Amino acid sequence: MFKEQKLKNIFQGTSYNIQKIYESIRANRPNKFGEGHVDMVIKVIADFRKSLEDRGILKNYNSINDLDYPLNELKIYFQNPDQSKLNEEDAIIFTFFIEHNLKIQRQNAIEIDEKYEAAV
Repeated sequence: MFKEQKLKNIFQGTSYNIQKIYESIRANRPNKFGEGHVDMVIKVIADFRKSLEDRGILKNYNSINDLDYPLNELKIYFQNPDQSKLNEEDAIIFTFFIEHNLKIQRQNAIEIDEKYEAAV
């Protein structure tokens, strides 16, 4: 049923989004620019979470939840800088964590795709 739905495709463009988030932090880009790219990553994670749920395997991939807090804090950093707990250095660290975790989630997606591809 899910053989044709490739989960790895959900993650297309996330490297670009992450680079733009870094750029927004370091170059003092407009907050809406950085926030927009954070929103795109949030949507990717929501789509991946939904796909895992649809397959009945979400509980096997709890590490996806590790992205919720840093993404929400980064969104606040761009949306309401005065209310954010993060400074520029914190935002860089959070972005690095998100970048690393996205690679893990993409690898999970590839492995899931391979399992469905192999199933007959």
